[in-house]
Amino acid sequence: MENNLQQARLHPHDKAAYQSGHDGRPNKYQVIHRLESRTANLPLRYPLSSPSLSSPSVRVMDPAAPRRGRLQIYLLVVALTVLVALAARSGAEVITLTEETFSDKIKEKDTVWFVQFCVPWCKHCKNLGTLWEDLGKVIEGEDEIEIGQVDCGVSKPVCSKVDIHSYPTFKVFYEGEEVAKYKGPRDVESLKNFVLNEAEKAGEAKLQAD
Repeated sequence: MENNLQQARLHPHDKAAYQSGHDGRPNKYQVIHRLESRTANLPLRYPLSSPSLSSPSVRVMDPAAPRRGRLQIYLLVVALTVLVALAARSGAEVITLTEETFSDKIKEKDTVWFVQFCVPWCKHCKNLGTLWEDLGKVIEGEDEIEIGQVDCGVSKPVCSKVDIHSYPTFKVFYEGEEVAKYKGPRDVESLKNFVLNEAEKAGEAKLQAD
């Protein structure tokens, strides 16, 4: 019975070798030879020379890695864009002057300050809209000219010191001294021509004084 079971498990070629053994016993050398010949050309699932899958040198590709890489690049671009925008705005077109900063700013050497004095509740100030900001953008590229503004509701001592009695009032200062008061049309081109002319006159006066 046992011999029959052993024969059933063998390949047909190996059964012949089994049956040709001495006293009905399998010829083990023939069986081994047959098995070796059948398995010699079988491909290995993992080559013997391949590193183990658990080896530190084997890297498993993370399918989410490309997406994370694109996200990091996008965030970097956004951050750089924000930084550039902040840098561009760091030289603000219109500089707000306060009681703490007004005197020092208008005393800056070789710098003309064109300053608007307003209060939030003034109807005429509100009607200006973005006029002063638009002027600041136009003048931004001009050397040694700064556009400023003072909220007289917050910085009352400043407005009292420079004799502000109505709103809005526009004055030009050069090296700490008031040199002109604007009373012309309230449009960007007129304001620009006025302050450029005052800056030129201030420069000439300084050359003559020197």
